[in-house]
Parts: sequence; structure tokens; C-alpha cells
Amino acid sequence: MSVKNPSSIKWLLMISLALIWGSSFILMKRGLMDFPPNQVASIRMFASFLCLFPFVIRHSSKIRREHWKFIFATGLLGNGIPAFLFATAQTEVPSFMAGMLNSLTPLFTLIIGYFVLNRKYL
Repeated sequence: MSVKNPSSIKWLLMISLALIWGSSFILMKRGLMDFPPNQVASIRMFASFLCLFPFVIRHSSKIRREHWKFIFATGLLGNGIPAFLFATAQTEVPSFMAGMLNSLTPLFTLIIGYFVLNRKYL
């Protein structure tokens, strides 16, 4: 597999993403052996915060004051609450099931947008 081939790079990136995404649920299951679900979710959120904080510092001045409430709501509803719910769910369901449920997030977003917000995407 040549790295200079764009198709090879795409496959390599997709496999890397699948490994990282899938390992998240396995690592959650391992973490639940030593920590309660709320601590596992908090550790995940804090690790995400540490990774994204340099970007926040660099670009926060470009965001208008009135948009911060929407950013906060998006973070809470899109990342905060699901992190705690998935950590709690991992105590009852297998990792593969949690990963499959997580992959349905775009479909649920489409359904909510269609029925609740009256957006016609299809």
C-alpha cells in the first residue's frame, strides 16, 4: 500500500478512525472495572477538554458573545450528557452494542430535524 496514493491514505485514515472510535468503548468498559460510571465519563470529558483547549484559546476571540450559549448547549447535549449516559449504559450492555448505538446518532439527528424542526432533508 503506497502512502502517496490518495485512495490508500483514505483507507488508512478510515481504519485509524475505526480503531480509535471502537477502542473508546473498550476503554470505557475497562475503566468501569475500577471507577464508577460518572468518574469514567468525567475522565473522558476532561481528556477531551485538554485536547481541545488550545484551539479554544486560539479561536475564542472570533466567536461573538451571543453565540456562546449555543456552543455551550451543543457541547452539553452533544457530548456532555451522552458521555455520562454511555458510561452508565456500559455497565449493562456489551461494548459492541454501545458502539452500534452511538453510530446511529446521525440518523437520530436527521429524524429529530425532520419531525421536530420541520426540516425536509430527504
